[in-house]
Amino acid sequence: MSMRRSGCIAFCLVVLIAAGCDSGSGGSGEGGDDRVMSVDRDDDRPPLAPLQGEVVINHSGAPPDQWGSDEYVIETGQDMLTGEDRFPFIEGDTLTVTVSYGGGCRQHNFTLVSSSAFMESNPVQLRVDLAHDARGDPCTAYPTQDYIFDLTPVRMLYQVGYRLTQGVIVLHVRGRHESAYALTYEF
Repeated sequence: MSMRRSGCIAFCLVVLIAAGCDSGSGGSGEGGDDRVMSVDRDDDRPPLAPLQGEVVINHSGAPPDQWGSDEYVIETGQDMLTGEDRFPFIEGDTLTVTVSYGGGCRQHNFTLVSSSAFMESNPVQLRVDLAHDARGDPCTAYPTQDYIFDLTPVRMLYQVGYRLTQGVIVLHVRGRHESAYALTYEF
């Protein structure tokens, strides 16, 4: 192989490696951890599918922070892209919550942590907290995502405790720094 051809191949490899490193780093600063993920929603792509969150019945009474204490916001009001109203809601056995959080480089975990003790009233009430584990995500994007939670464990807690197959529970869904959202769960 001639020196000229070897030099050309080496130059092409350096350019490809540099281009790959530049596009993959997502970095904007010298520290390397100021990663930013851009999200372009000016096209006709459908919205992201909801992610599945975990539901935990907290029999031990441990603080919800045990399942995650990272910051997030429960989104409410009108979605600027779709014009639809966003509030936590229950349909069937599924709770849907729209959250925004800092990150964008790793999959985040949201856990609905339910008390195991009902507040006696008619209908009964139950406190549930939404915990967020960012899994150490260093990125600085601010994604908004729908999370869904299967409320079957909450229904089963009620059915075992009250020995009834049907019922109504007022769930007090609390965000990290927000007032509770009172949602009626009927089954």
